[in-house]
Amino acid sequence: QCERLKLVFKNKISEFRTAVAELSGYRIDMVGTRYTLHPVYARQKGDTLVFESAEDGALQLLATPLCEQLGDLMRRYLTEGGSIPAFLSAATLELFDERAREREGRLA
Repeated sequence: QCERLKLVFKNKISEFRTAVAELSGYRIDMVGTRYTLHPVYARQKGDTLVFESAEDGALQLLATPLCEQLGDLMRRYLTEGGSIPAFLSAATLELFDERAREREGRLA
C-alpha cells in the first residue's frame, strides 16, 4: 500500500512539473531554499536562473551567466519594478525571440 502511494505521488509530481514547465516556460528544481529555473528556450543547456529564499521568505536572484545576459531586463523588472513574474515573462520572451531569429537566420 505504501509503495503504491509513493508511485502515485511520484507520477503526480512529474505530471505537475511538466505542466509548470509548459505553462511558465521554466523547469524548476528545488533544493533546500534554492530554486533553479531552467528556461525552456535557453540559449545553452546550462543556462539557469537561481533564486534563494531568505529568512523573511523573500526570493533573491543569485548571479549566473544568464543573469549577465539579461541585465537590462533585471534592471527594468526587478530593480525598478520589483516584479519577479514580470522579469521571468520578459526573459522568456527575450529567449524565445532569440531562438526564432536564429532559426530565421539558418533558413535564409
